[in-house]
Amino acid sequence: MTLADDPTDPLDMTPEQRLEEIGGILAAAVLRLHRRGALPTTNPSGNSAQNSLDDDPRLTAHGHTS
Repeated sequence: MTLADDPTDPLDMTPEQRLEEIGGILAAAVLRLHRRGALPTTNPSGNSAQNSLDDDPRLTAHGHTS
């Protein structure tokens, strides 16, 4: 059974509304994972979490530096 005036029915939403709905769902999921401790916020040394780009000073998130 479907509701006649369901505001969250994707068929009745604009693309922008669907994107906003998906963003809200993903944001809630990330917050839930942080609360559970499932997402690291720091590395074992206590500094900010690092990614592999931090290992090579010649690399940035946008590629090589000159």
